[in-house]
Order: sequence, then structure tokens, then C-alpha cells
Amino acid sequence: MQEVPGTLAAVSACRNSHIHNRYLFDEQAQDAASWLRFVIAHEYSHTHRAFGEHDPDAVRKDLVFEGLAMVFAETIVPKPEPYPWDEITAEQEEEFWAGVDPEASGLKAILQYMSHDAAYEVSARIIRAYLQRLSISIAEAHRLPDDGLYWESGYPLLR
Repeated sequence: MQEVPGTLAAVSACRNSHIHNRYLFDEQAQDAASWLRFVIAHEYSHTHRAFGEHDPDAVRKDLVFEGLAMVFAETIVPKPEPYPWDEITAEQEEEFWAGVDPEASGLKAILQYMSHDAAYEVSARIIRAYLQRLSISIAEAHRLPDDGLYWESGYPLLR
């Protein structure tokens, strides 16, 4: 199967709709409207980034893509409750890094490594580290190349 350039961004949004839907329609969620605001902000980030030069064709680039979306949404709307990404432990993060191949490419690799909550929080931690280290806004970060956002983040667990 040949992958069409630029399609992984759209697949990224679709493949994780189950994560967002899990909270939008969960009876335990305090406010479905707060989840809807968060999801719209998150997906807006993807839309904005996907129309640029970005093509998340590798896991490392998808970490940046998802991290930008998570931090953007967290920045412009209040975090909805429950917010599962606050619950990712150091052990879960270490387990994520032990099992991930950041240089793996293609849809199969992205689906394999990015389809769980730890990947989302790890990606957000990378972007938060970059923003803090370089004192820039999330809007400015959206205009920067993936490699710089990843490697210059200073995040200690990168490989």
C-alpha cells in the first residue's frame, strides 16, 4: 500500500476520535461541553499545522504534531474533567520511551506507538519543555519545524 503525502495528518485526527469520544459521551464527565471545546481547539491546531509544511510521517514528528495540539488546547480552554493525561506517571512515561521507535515511519508505526494516553502526555511534555526553554508562545511554536521543536526542547527523555 502506498501512502499519499499529507494524509497522515487527517488520519491522525480520525484515528484518535475514540479517545475524545470516550470523554465527550462518558456519563462520568462533568461537562461534555468542556470536552467539546477542548477537542475543537485540539483539532484546530491539527488543521492549522497540517496546512503548513508539516507532514507527520514519522513517530517523532507525530509526537510534535500531537504535543502542539494538546498544549494549544490546554492553553486556550480550561482543561475538561476528567483529564486523563494528568494521570500519566513517570513509570508510564519510561515504559512509553522503552517501547517506542521515534524514527519509525508510516501509518502503521504511528498507529502502533501513538494510540494510547501516554503518547499524548509525552508529546505535550516535549512541547511544554520547548516553550519554557525558549520562552515562546504556543502560537509561535506552530510556525516552527518539527525537528527543532523535538530536538531543541531539552526534554530529558528524548532519544
